[in-house]
Parts: sequence; structure tokens; C-alpha cells
Amino acid sequence: MNGVASTFSRSLAVLGCAGLSACANLLPDQAADTRPPFESFASARAALERIEPFKTHAAELGAPGFDVQGQRNITLIPYPDLVARLAPK
Repeated sequence: MNGVASTFSRSLAVLGCAGLSACANLLPDQAADTRPPFESFASARAALERIEPFKTHAAELGAPGFDVQGQRNITLIPYPDLVARLAPK
């Protein structure tokens, strides 16, 4: 009886692996190529230095390359989180 159970468990394991490998073909295949808007650190710094505090509006930030809504490498930090990060403990 032990030989039958062992053969059954091996067969079940092989079928499970085969079934899982077949499922990979059913999943969507997508590659995202996200290119940074700046070619170098110097160009990013130059764009940042063109921003004038209290004069540059949020809608104007997309022109120099700071697209807040479209870029994945930009994180919006809400004010309470910013205070929590910068306030001394």
C-alpha cells in the first residue's frame, strides 16, 4: 500500500508542476520601459534650480521634466508625513 501512495504522490506532484508551468502562458506578458526624463544628474539639477519657490505653479512642473502624475520615480509626500520625517524625536 505504501508503494501505491508514494507513486500517487509523485504523480500528483508532477501533474501539479506541469499545471503550474502551463498557467504561466495564461498570464499577461507586459514589459514596462520607464525612461527617466533626465539624461544625467546634472540636467536634473539644472531643471530643479530653474524652479522658483512660491512662483512656479504645480502645473508648470511638467515642462522641465517633473511630471508628478506620470513618473514612477517621484513620490508625493503629504505634509503630515513630511513633518514626521523631519521633526526631531
